[in-house]
Amino acid sequence: MISISDIDRWNVADIEAVFSVCADQADHCSTQSANLKNLDTFSTWDGDSAAAAKRSVGRTRVDFDVHGNQVSAIANAARAAAQKIEAIKEALAKIRADAFLDHFAIDDGGTVRSILQTVIWLFLIQSACRRSARPPEWMSDRKM
Repeated sequence: MISISDIDRWNVADIEAVFSVCADQADHCSTQSANLKNLDTFSTWDGDSAAAAKRSVGRTRVDFDVHGNQVSAIANAARAAAQKIEAIKEALAKIRADAFLDHFAIDDGGTVRSILQTVIWLFLIQSACRRSARPPEWMSDRKM
């Protein structure tokens, strides 16, 4: 199960970096494949060596195309993931803001608690401490 603290740790920039690297690789593969398609080095060759060279270049182009398609798919998935993560983080921020406006807080585990209770508790502690030099007896076993 994903926790709120997990969502807080998600970094959209990291996912976008994956997109960028993969998109650059896809562009590079496309460029290299096109360069090999237009390669005229072997145009003056004939015979078996020319056929072997054309087959080899053809296989290399296929490899570039396959790899380019794969990294392009990863880039598209990374872009979609980054957009979804951004939307989730924005929704969580709105939920937290709405909760705060209604005097609630949401901790990293997802527990919702009243901020007013905390404020009232602190007020009572401060009031009791002002009346004496030490906390009241009823607080002696409580953690602060």
